Parts: sequence; C-alpha cells; structure tokens
Amino acid sequence: MKITELKRLVDLLLADNERLKKENKQLKTENARLRDSPLEKELDVDSDFVKSELWCLSQPSNNATNAGKAKDIPIPNLPPLEMPAQDISLDDLPLLELPEEVVCNLKELLDNQKETSKDKQ
Repeated sequence: MKITELKRLVDLLLADNERLKKENKQLKTENARLRDSPLEKELDVDSDFVKSELWCLSQPSNNATNAGKAKDIPIPNLPPLEMPAQDISLDDLPLLELPEEVVCNLKELLDNQKETSKDKQ
C-alpha cells in the first residue's frame, strides 16, 4: 500500500513539475517580450520629443518658423494698487438678513454665554 501511495505522489509531483516547466517557459517568453517591447521604444521616443520641445521653448526664437507662436510683449511698470481711504459708517451699510436657523443658533449661543457669565459671578 505504501508503494502505490508513493507512486501516486511521484506521479502528482511529476505532473506538477511539468505544469511548472510550461508556466516557467511562458513567463520567460513574456519577460523577453516585455524587455524588447516597442512600448519602451515608444516611451523613449515620447521622452525625446518632450525634451526636444522643451529645448525649443527655452531657446530664443528669431526665425520665421516660430512666427505667430510666441511674441515678446512688453509689460509696463504699473503703480501699486491703493484703496482710497473712505469713512463708511455702519448706518450706511444695508441690513443683513440671516436665515432663521442661523438666528436661532446665534440666540442659543448668546443665551448660553449669558448663563455662564451669571454662574461665574
């Protein structure tokens, strides 16, 4: 009985080994494909494009190929903004209407404040 059980285990191990060999071969193939993938080459091309575009943007342009793209516009020196001093009385401001819920909350807060101040005295 032990010999048949051992043979069964050996057969299972051999089958598992074959399965793992196939999986390993597939993974090696995929790994090689990913290493030589044109996607990486495309990414390199994109990064080269971005580098070249940034290089072109950082260089001063005097030729006609860049005409209409970017022009130097002189920016005048402007004085700082100053708000004119105005004396506005509170009576001149319009009344502010608060929602009823806010008014109730404010009343509660004021009432609580009055109670705590009474308790302290």
